[in-house]
Amino acid sequence: MKLSDIRDFDDFRVSSRIHLGKRPRIGLTMFSGRESGKFYTQVQYNYVQSIVDAGGIPILIPSLPDLEVSAQFAAGIHGLILSGSTLYQDLPGETGTALGHTPFDNPMESLHHSITIEPDSALGCITESSELLVNSFHHQAVKTLGRGLKVSARSPDKVIEAAEESAG
Repeated sequence: MKLSDIRDFDDFRVSSRIHLGKRPRIGLTMFSGRESGKFYTQVQYNYVQSIVDAGGIPILIPSLPDLEVSAQFAAGIHGLILSGSTLYQDLPGETGTALGHTPFDNPMESLHHSITIEPDSALGCITESSELLVNSFHHQAVKTLGRGLKVSARSPDKVIEAAEESAG
């Protein structure tokens, strides 16, 4: 069923059950800011579209101080790493990396730096490659992986760019 085929709410419910059940729900964290005295939460649209293009359903997760509400978001998604991993909250400030993971002068679709892919990883099997060029627009990164996770790819400055469940 296509969106153009939906004529009423019953059609929408049927369509939602069909499509949402088959696609993974991927959590996408949003950032909060203040402008002109107002607080806002936002995310760049290309991230949302990339998840859709890859076959997922983007679930936008706002920054919330209430951990119970945040846990409810996490319970309903398939693609968020929470397993005790720690983060660099501000990658350039905490690591002093010269690579620059936030190249704001570059177009969003440009490839910015390389990543080295672990050969025994799922990512390595999927891409059949040990190195790829990627676009890179993030100021946070995984610092240490939680239990049950392993590195799939790193950038030249050793920042973890991809992780997955470890076997065993």
